[in-house]
Amino acid sequence: MEVNELDSLMMAVLLRSQGYRVDYLGPDINIEDLADYATYEPPALIILWANSDFTAREMRPLQELLKANRTGTSFGYTGKAFQHQPELSQIDSRNFPG
Repeated sequence: MEVNELDSLMMAVLLRSQGYRVDYLGPDINIEDLADYATYEPPALIILWANSDFTAREMRPLQELLKANRTGTSFGYTGKAFQHQPELSQIDSRNFPG
C-alpha cells in the first residue's frame, strides 16, 4: 500500500469524532491479512484510500476476499487515484491489465 497516511488517518479521526468506532490499521496492511482480520473482528465497513492507480488496482481483490469469507462487511474506497482516473472505480478487478 502507500506510505502517505495523512488522508486516511484524518478520515479515521473525523469518523471517531462523529461517534463511529474506527479501527485504524495503518497504511501498509496486506490485503489478505485485512480480509482475515475481518473474519475475526467483522466490521460493518472497510474503507481503503488510494492515491495511485497501482494502489487502487492492488486493493480491488479485497471485495472478492470479503465475499468468499462471508463476513457481511461492505467495502468502500476513495482517494486521489479515483478522482484522477474515475474509470478505476468501474473496472472489475479481473479485467485489470497486468
